[in-house]
Amino acid sequence: MSLFYKPDDGWAADCIPFYWKGEYHLFYLKDYRDEAGHGEGTPWFHLSTDDFINFIDHGEALPRGSHDDQDLYVYTGCVIENDGLFHIYYTGHNPYFRAAGRAEEAVMHATSRDLLRWTKDPDNPILYADEERYEMHDWRDPFVFWNEEAHEYWMLLAARVKDGPYNRRGCTALATSADLKTWQIRRPFWIPNLYYTHECPDLFRIGEWWYFVYSTFSERMLTHYRMSKSLGGPWTAPVNDSFDGRGFYAGKTVSDGRHRFVIGWSPTRMANGRLRFALGWDPTSAEGKDEGDWQWGGNLIVHQVVQEADGVLSVRVPARMAAQFTRDFEMAIEPQIGRWEVEASFLQTSAPDSFAWCRLGVMSGICALDTTIIF
Repeated sequence: MSLFYKPDDGWAADCIPFYWKGEYHLFYLKDYRDEAGHGEGTPWFHLSTDDFINFIDHGEALPRGSHDDQDLYVYTGCVIENDGLFHIYYTGHNPYFRAAGRAEEAVMHATSRDLLRWTKDPDNPILYADEERYEMHDWRDPFVFWNEEAHEYWMLLAARVKDGPYNRRGCTALATSADLKTWQIRRPFWIPNLYYTHECPDLFRIGEWWYFVYSTFSERMLTHYRMSKSLGGPWTAPVNDSFDGRGFYAGKTVSDGRHRFVIGWSPTRMANGRLRFALGWDPTSAEGKDEGDWQWGGNLIVHQVVQEADGVLSVRVPARMAAQFTRDFEMAIEPQIGRWEVEASFLQTSAPDSFAWCRLGVMSGICALDTTIIF
């Protein structure tokens, strides 16, 4: 049982969830952080679960390519089913191609009949960036869905346009297809001029609202969402446009038709080092510490997504996860800084121009804190 999954021999990064016949299939990028022992690059691994607590590990789904292949790093993508055939569209990333003048990233394709055994498309890579409009090295995280209104498949991608301030060129590119084979690059789906880029696009609809999910690392390392009543926008931000705090990254959603969940990862930290997204990590770094720099990958985090009456989204602990907490735990209330009023189950402080904090004891493993906060 694991409430915050990670593999025993590595760490979990971007999760690509897919629901099929009563099970959630979680494909994820596995980071070994051990180039000497496991080689360079990141493969996709495959889990299945019906409760996000107990997992079946199906092992490697998409292996890494060689040093000379486009997909030395098998990066984020999506899973879709059509006429009994499952498709994975994913990012092939090779950081060594840039120096040779080749595209560092491209869209790649694989298929399966059973979700377990995957065959890479012999025509890979299947889609490069249009260099007249987009920067060639940022072309990743394809998300494919059937657009009922347009009667065609749409592919959203994390990309960058070639014009504008360097740190504001991020956009969500769009490609379309009638058959999941031939793709045509269109005008950008969303170009807000806000970020260096926005990664891991995801899109879904509840009632009259469309929701567009993306993650950023330049402003804050965070998963955001926007909402619109039309795929053509405008895509507006609610007051709180995120599912969780800083560090919940690469969140993508999945639904069984009744409930929707968003799955991202919470990073580990190391005592010495700097966050890097492309080339892995220094395996000699010290053990993770709270005050250390954030790393790429860590543990998977699952939230249930709830649509409120006004259309905005909130999250809660999935019911079957919440049911795992059955034993009450006594808290030792210990004021540390500031003046606190303490009653049996009530704490109050006033700190209009300063900082106050109170210790509630030491957690005995994983705990759930159920409380009401009034500002």
